[in-house]
Amino acid sequence: MRYLKKRYILPLLLMLLMQFSCNTDNNLIEQQDDLTLLTSGKWQRVSIKSTSGSSVMLLCESDDVYEFDEANNCIIDNGSIFCNASLEKLMTGTWSYKAETNYLRLEVQGFLYEFTLKTITETELVLEHTANGNIVRSYFELN
Repeated sequence: MRYLKKRYILPLLLMLLMQFSCNTDNNLIEQQDDLTLLTSGKWQRVSIKSTSGSSVMLLCESDDVYEFDEANNCIIDNGSIFCNASLEKLMTGTWSYKAETNYLRLEVQGFLYEFTLKTITETELVLEHTANGNIVRSYFELN
C-alpha cells in the first residue's frame, strides 16, 4: 500500500504543477491581448448606462475619445462639447492595468479614474465603475 501511494503522488504533483504553469501562461497571453487591444487606437465613447439599463450619458460626454499608448500614457480628448468649462480639450496622463483583477487606473491632470475592464475586443471596450453607489458601464467603439 505504501508503494502504491508513493507511485501515484509524484505523477499527481507533476500534473498539478503543469496545470498552474499553463494557467500562468494563459494569463500572460490574455494580459498581452488586452493591452494590445487597448493600445490599438482611439476609443470613442458611445454610451454610459447604469446596471438598471438607463442611459446616464450627458451630451458633453458623447464626443469624448480616449487613447492609450504602450508607454502607459493616455490622452482624453473632451471633444467640442465640454462638461466643465475649466477642462482642457486634450487632457494627458498615465494609465496602468492589472490583468488579474481587470483593474484599469487613469491619472489625468489631477483626476483619478478607476475602472474594471469588463470587455475588450477589436472594436468594443466596456469599462465599469461605481458612482454614488450605482454600477455604471461606459461603452466605447474603436474610432
